[in-house]
Amino acid sequence: MKLLTLNIRQGGSSRVELLIKRVLQHDADVVVLTEFRPQESGAKIVKLLGEAGYTCSSPARVLAMTHTVLVGSRRPFTIVPLAGIPAGNEQRVLLAQFDGFAILGVYFAQKEEKRVLFDFIIQRCVPMLGERGAVVGDFNTGRAFLDEKESTFACIDSFEQLENSGLVDSWRSRNPDGREFSWYSRFGNGFRIDHIFSTPAMDRALTKIGYDHSPRIGKETDHSAMVAEFNL
Repeated sequence: MKLLTLNIRQGGSSRVELLIKRVLQHDADVVVLTEFRPQESGAKIVKLLGEAGYTCSSPARVLAMTHTVLVGSRRPFTIVPLAGIPAGNEQRVLLAQFDGFAILGVYFAQKEEKRVLFDFIIQRCVPMLGERGAVVGDFNTGRAFLDEKESTFACIDSFEQLENSGLVDSWRSRNPDGREFSWYSRFGNGFRIDHIFSTPAMDRALTKIGYDHSPRIGKETDHSAMVAEFNL
């Protein structure tokens, strides 16, 4: 099973066709797009992915200009209702259940605002992943002095608590001292903020993981894609 996640920046806008062309080049089974917007460009994304054989889903009842999460898949899946999502975060999380594994797509807020969603995921969602599952998307957080050059991230303790909850930072587990960034600020500072956190069984099934920087370098978006392959 091949999985791709990419932040498409402000819904994609006029860049939608280039973005989806880039996504389709990876021939992933499951895609998780963050900063998806359910408006005109969002409808176009769903149409283009649908033409390529993907069924798409995003959180219901989201305003057109709201940044949210889209899960697209060539494999059958169902959306699992999540009760008790912290107010104002309903659009930031989507749990998709597949045959044999689960994917929780996420798009975290900035600064301290994201803490309540971390708490919700750790307490409520991680147990719902089952034996094989992963939390996937834009966390807007990482480890100080490793996923960034300095220490500017908010909620680093919450990010680390994901591992304490039993999940594995799958890229970091293969690159313990590696430094590779998936987003850069306008000042040129790099940050690794796009992640896949896997259950232990899911992580053991991982055969390949890395970043594709071409969407960012090509200015189709301001993030690099993350791509992982699992032997399920």
